Amino acid sequence: MTDLSHALARGCGAPLLALHLEDNPGVGDRGAAALASALASEQCMLGELLVRNCGIGDLGARAMCEAVPLANALRRLTLSHGGITDLSLFTSTLSTLSVLRLSDNPGILRVPTDFADAGASSSTLRELDLSGSSSAFARKSLIRA
Repeated sequence: MTDLSHALARGCGAPLLALHLEDNPGVGDRGAAALASALASEQCMLGELLVRNCGIGDLGARAMCEAVPLANALRRLTLSHGGITDLSLFTSTLSTLSVLRLSDNPGILRVPTDFADAGASSSTLRELDLSGSSSAFARKSLIRA
């Protein structure tokens, strides 16, 4: 993971615009933190990051969320099929991202008021997917035109 995060941070020639990491539980929170560090680099032009079934929990999600406001180009973030439980971590990302997919994180039990308010008032957020969580509110994908 370290080589990948260094390549993202350095910009490695032609810009990498999308990265999909799937079914790799070894990434975990530590790998998510390395990716987050790369996202915050000025040279990183990644516009979409999809991380699915890679063992990311709240620690890795926190690192990602702290990097999102610093990421130059990131507009689409997917952290699905993981161990995320704290939806409030993502509140600050709702003003930057156009797509946030957190589907199939069954530990998400409730939608905090600050998260719901930020999502409702965001001018950039077009898609929010909380399907597959344990929250009754979050069993759907919300899409704005």
